[in-house]
Order: sequence, then C-alpha cells, then structure tokens
Amino acid sequence: MDGQCQVCGQAHTGVEPHLYDYAQEVDEDLMCQICLQPFVSPIDLLCGHTFCQPCLLKHLQVQKLCPIDRQPTDLKHTSPSSLVLKKLIDKLLVKCPPGVDCGQTVQRGDLEDHLKFRCPVLKSPLRASSTTPTVASLSQNVPPKIGITRLPVLEGEVSHIEIPRLSPTLGITVVGGSDTALRCIVVQEVFPDGLVAQDGRLKPGDQLVEINGVDMSSATHHQACQALRKLKSQVLRLGVYRERIAPYNGQNDPQYETVSVTIERESHQALGIRLSGSWMESGIYITEVVPGSPAAQTALLCPYDRILYINDEDVTNCQLQQVSSLLQSNEKVTLVVSRKRSTLPVSHCRTKSAPASHESDSSPSLSSSAPLSHKSVSCDSLTPPMPPHHAATINLNRDFTSQELQHKFITIVKEPNESLGMRIGGGLGSNEGDIPIYIANIHPQGCVGKTQQIWKGDILIGVNGNSLVGLTHGQAVATLKATVETAKVEMTVVEGPETSLGAFNFIPSWLYWQKLPRCLQFPKTVVLFRTPGASLGFSIVGGEDPTRGAQHIHILFVVQDSPAAKDGKLKCGDRLLSVDGQSLEKVEHSKAVSMLKQTGTKVVLEIVSWLGTEI
Repeated sequence: MDGQCQVCGQAHTGVEPHLYDYAQEVDEDLMCQICLQPFVSPIDLLCGHTFCQPCLLKHLQVQKLCPIDRQPTDLKHTSPSSLVLKKLIDKLLVKCPPGVDCGQTVQRGDLEDHLKFRCPVLKSPLRASSTTPTVASLSQNVPPKIGITRLPVLEGEVSHIEIPRLSPTLGITVVGGSDTALRCIVVQEVFPDGLVAQDGRLKPGDQLVEINGVDMSSATHHQACQALRKLKSQVLRLGVYRERIAPYNGQNDPQYETVSVTIERESHQALGIRLSGSWMESGIYITEVVPGSPAAQTALLCPYDRILYINDEDVTNCQLQQVSSLLQSNEKVTLVVSRKRSTLPVSHCRTKSAPASHESDSSPSLSSSAPLSHKSVSCDSLTPPMPPHHAATINLNRDFTSQELQHKFITIVKEPNESLGMRIGGGLGSNEGDIPIYIANIHPQGCVGKTQQIWKGDILIGVNGNSLVGLTHGQAVATLKATVETAKVEMTVVEGPETSLGAFNFIPSWLYWQKLPRCLQFPKTVVLFRTPGASLGFSIVGGEDPTRGAQHIHILFVVQDSPAAKDGKLKCGDRLLSVDGQSLEKVEHSKAVSMLKQTGTKVVLEIVSWLGTEI
C-alpha cells in the first residue's frame, strides 16, 4: 500500500480529490458536476452551486467562471458547504479499495480508520503520507497560541474555557435561548471532525452562559448564534455550565445499596432463584425468587437485584452461563447484590455557582423512578418504532386546508426542458431529521427567481397537484424532475418563518422548525426500556406557566449511559408530545414530571426532533 493515500487507500495526486468505490448508487444531488463523482470536501459558490474543493480549485486556475451557469467567480466568492451535507456524504457506503479488498463495506467517513486499524487484510497501518491533511493533522501543525489555557469543564459550576479559532465553523449545533422554553443556550451535537471536537471539552447538553465575555443568560437564540459566529479574535472564550448528575446505576451512587446474603442448601436442592441478563445494560439480575426455596427463606433477596459477587468472585461482567455455573458449584453460596433504595431522591442537583437565571418555577427535572413493580416484561413483546414508509403514509393523509398554513398558489411559466432554477432541501428521513421540503436556493435569473413570489426558506408542499408532504428528499426531487418537459408548473407554497439574502444556500435554524404549524411537524415514536425503579435518564423543561404562558415540553439534556442515551434517539431540544399515549399539550411542568415518573419498565414517547442551528 506504499504510495497510496492514507485517507481513501487509492493513488491520486495532491490536487485531486480522494477516490472511493461506492457500494450503492448515489443521489444526483450529491454529485460534483466537474468530476461527476460524489462530493469530496464540498465547497459552495455564491451562485449556489456546489463542487469538490480540489475540482473547483483546478477549474478556476483555467477559467474564473462557474462551471454550470458560466457566471464570473473566483475563490473569494466561495464558502464551505453546510455540515449537514458533509455528514450526509460521509455516511455514503464505500468498499475497501482495490488492492486491499477485504470484502467489507463501511461509511465513507470511517474508511480511513478502517484502513489504519480494522481492515483484516492489512497487516500493519498505512504508512503513506496523506496528500490531503485531515482536520486533526492541521490542528497538530498549528503552534499553540500564547495565553490559551486548557482548563477542564467541571460539573455543577461555570467553567471558563478557551478554544483557538482555527476555523470559521465550530462544528456544533445549538438549541434554546431566552426566547424558548429551554431558557438557555445548549449544545445539541458535536460533529466528530469539527473544531470543538478536536478541542475535546464541550459535550452535548453543556449550557453556554458566556461567549467572549458577554453574558448569554438573557440572549435570544439568534443573538447567541450571532455571538458564536462572530470572528472577534483568534480565540473563542466560553463560559460553560455542565449539570452535576450522579452516575447512572453506578456502584457508588447513593441511590443504590449493596446487600450480602449467604444461602445454604442440601446437595439435591436448587437455590430457588431465576436469572436473566438486562436488555439495557451489562450484568445479571434476579428475575424471580421461588417461594419456599433456600433463597426465599433468607428473606433478603428480591426480583431485579443485580448480582455483583458470588463467593468473593466478581461477576459484574460475566455471562449468564458463567453465573449459573458458579451458583451451582457449592452448597453454601454467598452473594453480594445491588438494588435501588426504597426512597429515591431525584438524581439532579445544581450548585450555588449555577447561573441564577436558570432557577425558575419551570426548573428542569430529571425523569426519575417509577414505583417498584414485579411484573416481568418479555423482550419478544416489545413494539418496534414505526417504519419510515408507514409514517410517510400517515403524513400524506393529513388535512392541509387549515387556515394557519396560508398557502400561496404560484404558476411558473417556462420553456419545455428548461430548469426551474431552484434547489430544495429536507424531506422525511433526511440528515436534518423528518422535516418538510423547503426551498434551499433560487437562481435569480431562473424561472422561479423571476417570479419574485417564492423565497428561500419557503415550504414547498405541492407540485402540479402532487403533495410533497411526507416524501423523502429523493421522492420530492423525482416529482420536480417530472415537470421538466411541461411549459407550466403549479406550485403550492407556505411562506417560511425565515429566509436569507445573498447567493449562498439557505440553512434553517432550530427556531425555524419550532415556528412551523403542527401539521408540518412529523412526530416519531421512541420506546425506552428500564429496570423497575430506574431513571429514564433525561431532563425536561417547559410546560403550562401562569407568567410565561403555554410552553411545549422540551428535553434539556440526556444523562450518559442511561436508557435514553443508549437508545440514541433523544437529543437536547427535542419536543416531547406524549408519554404512553397521554398528551403533554398544555400540561404543567410538575404534571409532566409526574407522568414520566409513573411510567413502567416500557415507556413509549412521541417526540418531534430537529437538528439544532449549525455553528
């Protein structure tokens, strides 16, 4: 493999994009019109067209014109493409490169690590020097700035950190603000290759209470985003508040107690306990204590006790068969088990150094324990989430004649085979979530642009009588392409809550989705499982409030290693619509907390989830 690129595993020059062998057909919207391959390091021109950065640089050396519309341009009129697009192309499936061909298929963004560490064919890591340095290697080559500190982010207090501003984009999404139910700015997601991820200190759920010396406790969502984007200096200074949360089911957790039990039995007797592994976490649990058995006679063991030790041997990470063998090996068995205490405080505390503005009548509360129940749950009976095609059918059957939509019916007159001159984004199952189709860009001299009736950010809900609501991005593109030979196109549009000026693509903010009418929000079902008495592992804010009015219930943060975190579908800023079929619309905060606490081992949540604002 000597002489080949360590990123893609194939041979190419330093001015050429990486080469990949794609396992599936790639959508045309993800293709560079210069190399006719999926985007590599995508970059946008002011006219809205996107190309591979190496391809465009090479083209502009010959002609300073856009390769598509032939308009004059140069490097000054370019900007990096959105993080959403980068995430989408990094998820494309590629094969191991020729010459290696281990037979495995991986996501494109994981190929470099696969070649270095996981490929079974390669006996040693690739040692070829990459002709295109990664973000990590670039950051390692930059000398540390004088005066920059590397202080950690501490729990339960405001920590001040400094991050060298090596890139205009930080590689995070944020939600919340003083004008939302969250009341504070929260980091929703940290993208793996971004500047913040390279620094390694910020995490999802962290609250940004200060940006470059400016207090953010009263900042709106828009104001906070502007402050984060402002390139004021080469150093980004943040005040960060991280909730102090007790470790989920940790052995040192004060909510848990350990009990030592010695059981003696005759050689012909069984101990009288039945075991099972947990469907949520490691460990072996007692599911039943047989009445009249030696185990029952101790009166110290209970269903859902977790076995930690058997005769002084640690079994916390053992398999069920190993534990069963140890229990049967002796007539006298000493067990150490862990269980949740009968009185359970909410595992959520805020120290005196927490931002004062966050203390309110609608304070965040951790979804905590349910009453202890000995009713067992079979994994075979669990209901899986609704498949996307099923959800699409439901969405298509909705009534869209509501007055709140304020439709615009616009007729576009064009020549046969003439392009509409616009780009769309969104769709069901898109990288931004389950969202409606919106106008991402409009060519000012195109058919749509000349009407001056449709703007970037508008929602496109119908074309020539065909509904686009509930369609995937690919299905919507196909519907639009079907109009290419027609001379007249009827469009049904809803005016978007936001728009943008200039030639760059419109990227919706988190607030954009919050302002959409309910009929254009696509809920999804999340099913969580927990052991009796355990926490679901997320905090909520919002609810009916006499001073602030009705506010939707939102998720503020998700506790690490909890059922909610392991499921992976809940994010900071998600809107919670119902719990086990009970609506949370116009419900007080305390009532919502109570409803969550009263749920059983299987909890069905209906949520609406949106990508936060990209920074």
